[in-house]
Amino acid sequence: MAPVTAVSCALLALPAFGLFIWLWMERKLPDRRGPSVQALVAFLGAGAIVIYTTSQPQPPLFEATPNEL
Repeated sequence: MAPVTAVSCALLALPAFGLFIWLWMERKLPDRRGPSVQALVAFLGAGAIVIYTTSQPQPPLFEATPNEL
């Protein structure tokens, strides 16, 4: 389920990135909405990376032998 969430988070970042590019080209960065959209793109992108990374299976830290149990 987590990879689906990561993909949907990344897909949500695409229109936000497009909006950021449009604001940058049309109104330049000093527009008050530019940094907000830029923060949204960074947040969604970081969220997608973290969700995807934490959803990957991790190897065990150590192998328990019968004597250690």
